[in-house]
Amino acid sequence: MKKPHFYLPILTILFGCQVYMDPRNEPLMLVTEEEWSELKTVKETNFEIEPDPVQPPPELPGSEKIGFIDATTARLYGCRALTKLKMMHEGPYDHGIIATKNRALSLGADMMVAGKMGEYKVGTEKNKITVSQFNVELYRCPDSAFEEEK
Repeated sequence: MKKPHFYLPILTILFGCQVYMDPRNEPLMLVTEEEWSELKTVKETNFEIEPDPVQPPPELPGSEKIGFIDATTARLYGCRALTKLKMMHEGPYDHGIIATKNRALSLGADMMVAGKMGEYKVGTEKNKITVSQFNVELYRCPDSAFEEEK
């Protein structure tokens, strides 16, 4: 009959005690209600920082010459497909176009065929972030492809 009493302390130690480890490094403070409301207002006012306006990425020299073309016209003009570029840019759509043209220039493309492109608002009501998505095909075209016919 004494065996159930033997297991009771072991079960209490294993399952009855919960230990909480506090990960904070700073010591805890005891404050009055007035001090707490004062600390709370100071903390709230420190977080009202207005973000800087988003600046567009700098255009690389030559990226303004890169344009959009449809796939059929590109093939008729003898353009060679290089690769597909999938890119996301945090910022407005116009800034994303500049960043996409910069990337296309660095990969040696002359023209881009537009795929799925769009601007999305991500986040909550208060903290919205604008993200622009671009899926384009990059083409390198011969110089004679865009000469005007006389």
